[in-house]
Formats: sequence, structure tokens, C-alpha cells
Amino acid sequence: MDLELKEQLEQCEPFFQGNDFIKFLKAQRRFNKQPVHVVKEFREEGELVYNFHLRHVLNNLPAYMKSSKKSGLTYEQGQDLLLHLFNGDRYDFTDKESDLLILTKSLSVSQGDKTLPTNLDKVKKLMSSGVDSSGMGGSIYSFYLTSRLGIPVANASPMIVKAIENSYVAGPFNEALKSMLPAKPNPELAVEAFNMMNNDGMNHWTGADYKTFKHLMTFCLPASGLSIDSILAMFVSASKSQSKRKMLEGVIEKRPTLPNKEKYFLPFEGRLEHFAQPYVTKRSLDEGLEDLARLATLSYNNWDEVGEGSFVFDPKSELWYSLGGELELPSMEEVLSGRAERVRHNFLPYDISDLSETPFLFHVHPEELDTFVKPREEDLTYPHLREHITKFTMATPSRADYRVVAQLMKNAKSEIKPRSFIFHKLGTTEFVYPYNIQAIEEMGEKARILRDQPLLNPPEHSLHLDESQFVKVLIDDLNTKLPKGFALNLHLK
Repeated sequence: MDLELKEQLEQCEPFFQGNDFIKFLKAQRRFNKQPVHVVKEFREEGELVYNFHLRHVLNNLPAYMKSSKKSGLTYEQGQDLLLHLFNGDRYDFTDKESDLLILTKSLSVSQGDKTLPTNLDKVKKLMSSGVDSSGMGGSIYSFYLTSRLGIPVANASPMIVKAIENSYVAGPFNEALKSMLPAKPNPELAVEAFNMMNNDGMNHWTGADYKTFKHLMTFCLPASGLSIDSILAMFVSASKSQSKRKMLEGVIEKRPTLPNKEKYFLPFEGRLEHFAQPYVTKRSLDEGLEDLARLATLSYNNWDEVGEGSFVFDPKSELWYSLGGELELPSMEEVLSGRAERVRHNFLPYDISDLSETPFLFHVHPEELDTFVKPREEDLTYPHLREHITKFTMATPSRADYRVVAQLMKNAKSEIKPRSFIFHKLGTTEFVYPYNIQAIEEMGEKARILRDQPLLNPPEHSLHLDESQFVKVLIDDLNTKLPKGFALNLHLK
């Protein structure tokens, strides 16, 4: 008897009435056909797990039932939506545990949407719109984003269906939606703008308009000093008339002269997140550090926003500032050629002396992106150290990290004395430098060469250490090679 599965079933059954639990189990059965080989380490034989998908669905089921109730849906409506998640999908290879997870997240952020209980058919329709393109998960993710933006599902659903049904632009469409967070735009303006980009459901092949919109929101909106509704109104007006496009082009082409922090940083409540729009939130240092530790371990598999981010903490006011921006990943060509080293966070260069005289600068090296710095086994003298070396790289500052500090100090109108930290899976690394911009810039040129030296000839006793201790030994070794005034302080979890 499979005691683990039996326990999961017993924990979930009380959430259901009558024979509804049996209906659910029958609905998910076709997605749970074959046992799955679970491999924890590369080249490991692995373990054959039966009912793999069912186990993961059951793990997420209690959270779904609770979110459904809190969102204002009746028990019957929650069951209807749950069964549609399975019965409404024509493909039996779909990852339904992932779909259930994003549906749960969507309902959890829809609690203020009074149109939700009376528009369940629209929710089901938007879910189904993604089946033949992005999968249900992609269209439900659109529902999640519009809910966070404050767009009622009654208005959001037709917009999502037109954008995603029978199309190939779900990714750019969702990126464009996401670029407005954490702002709360006028729902009618936002829907009008996206319906124009959707081209009445005919924008099937290209995401160019969505990409332009994303750039407008990520970089032009903060720099303009205008409200999001003003920019949306300009976008709608320019889209309607060829003669008015110059008005919008002026915003896009204008050289940034960033407004004061009261206009630049949107007020936000809650834990630190990766958003395109710059924001400010009141949070203690310890609370913020917990948030950043969480950001370092997020996963795309959980529909998380993975990124590097740039955060500034003012120890006097206990205010956290996110500088906004976007993550830049290597192209597929670079990945396939082994040149995928360019993982960067692009943001507008704000004058951080306006935020703090002694700012703490924080940056995340997320575990999810370590594949871009992972060396190839065939290039290593000690292939078994591949994961160890990757963790060392993620725990140390790159050339770009030093260059960003130098640029921020250059942009500061008054003198600042920052401290800089990197969050990664193993913990935190503070990288110390002299308050000398030229010296930091020079370090930005040679950081990689210096960082590679401990890897070329690691100490003999490090070859059999675990990842944490291996990284500690190599950072200690690297510290002996750094120029005067520079140092790395590793703080393991």
C-alpha cells in the first residue's frame, strides 16, 4: 500500500461534498497515466514514481479550495472551475498541477473583484482560450496579471480571449500586462489599449506591439513623470490617429530627466517583488532581507517572477526602493554556442543620493538562472565540481555588478557611501570596495579574470567539500588576490 498517497487523499477528501471528490479523481485520471522517473542528480539512475502527477495535484488542492472560497465563489462554483481545469483541456500531456497552481494564485489575488462570482463562464472561456496555443496556464496567468492590476474579470476575459485564442503571442501579451505592475491603471483605459494591440483578435503572429508597449511602460513611463493613466490615454490616442503618433514618439525618444522620488517611485505595500515599475515600500531591514532570500530561490515552474532586480534600502527611514527595470537573458544562439554569460538587469540610472546618504544596495543572483553560468563538464578538470563551481560563480560579483555600483556613484549628485550585497541560494555576499569610482570601474574590467583564478587551481582540500564549504574556501582564496580595499564577505545560511 502507498501510505504517502493514501495520506494525501485523506487530507484532501474533507474539502469535498458528496461524490465530488470521486468526480475530481476521475477528471484528473487521464493526466496521470505513466509513472515518472525522478532524477535528483545528473546521470543518476533515479526513482520510478507512480501517480507522480496526482501527488503534485493533491499537494496544491487544499490551497485551491481555500482560495476559491476566499475569492467569493460558492462551493459549487469552485467545483465547476476545478473540473473545467481538467475536462476543458483536450490534451492529456498537460502539466495540470502547474495549471492548478496558477489558477489558485489567480483566485487569491481576485478577492476584491466583485464581478468574479457572476462571471464564472467568462473565467472558463479565458481558461479554454489558451488550450491550443500557450496551454491553459498561459491564459490563466493573464487572469492572474489582470487581477493584480485591478481589472475586473468581466472586462479582462474578452480582452484575454481575443489576444490568446488561436494565437502565438501569449508570452509578449503577458509581458506587456506585467510591465504595468505594481500600478493600478484605469481598467477601461487598459482594456482599450490592449484591445487595440490585439487588433480585434487578429494579432496572431507577431508580438511587436506588445513589446513596444512593454518598453514604453518599463522605461518611458517612470522617466516621464506622468501617471500611468496619462500614458495609456496617450497610447490610445496615438493608436487611433496617425497624426497623433508624434506625441507618443516624443515620450519614447525623450532623454530621461528623472522626476523627484515622490513621482518616480510608486507606493506599494507588501514584500519585495520584481516589478517593472519603480516602487517604494516601508519595511524593516530584516523583513526585506527575508524577501530577498526568497527571491533568490523562486522558480518559473511555480509561476514566480524570476529576476535579479536592484533594490536600495535607506537605514534611516527603513524605506526600500526598487529601481524597476527588466531582466535581459542571453539569446538562444548564445546558449547553444556556450556564450550564455550575459544575464543582466536593465534599469534607469536613478540618483540614489536622493534616497539615502548611506544606501544599502541589493541585487539577486537567482538559482533559476544558474544554467547561464554553469560550465560544461567537458571543460572541467574535475567534472564532479560542476555544481560547486556554479554556486561559487553565483555567490560572487560579476563585472556588471561592479560597473553598476560605479555608475550609481557617478550619477549621485552628492556624496554617498554605499554597501553592496548579492543574494544567492547559499546566503549573502557583501562585496566591499573603496569609495573610488575609477578603482571600481577598473575592478569591473578584471573581475572575471580574478574570479577565474581560484577555479583554475583550487586548493587540494577543497575538492571533496560540500558546495557551501567549497565556495567559502574559494572566496577566501579570491580575497588574497583582490586589490587593496576590495573584499568579499560570505554569509552562509
